[in-house]
Amino acid sequence: QLQVVRRLQKQVERCDGLNFVQCNLNHCHVAQDLVAQFMVEERVDVALICDPYKADSTSSAWHASAGQRKAAIYVANAGVTVANVISDPEFVSARLNGVQVYSCYASPNK
Repeated sequence: QLQVVRRLQKQVERCDGLNFVQCNLNHCHVAQDLVAQFMVEERVDVALICDPYKADSTSSAWHASAGQRKAAIYVANAGVTVANVISDPEFVSARLNGVQVYSCYASPNK
């Protein structure tokens, strides 16, 4: 678990005052929990996620690609303004505080 957190720390990016992390969770529940914990500890606002374990469609924090939901954007900071959400089978996009971001999934089997 420590190794995963160290890799995530290297991936935190800042854009327009927001802190981002991008990761592939390989449809793993434990990995998703670790990312959520990491986001709290490191004050990360947004995660761009490939192959999430679960993208909660009842939560306004989660935005996922259409169909199999292989790409997701998780907005942990309730102060982030979310607009212009576009959901496609291959990607999801949203405008966060005026910046359009994308999360996509490219299957290694295709």
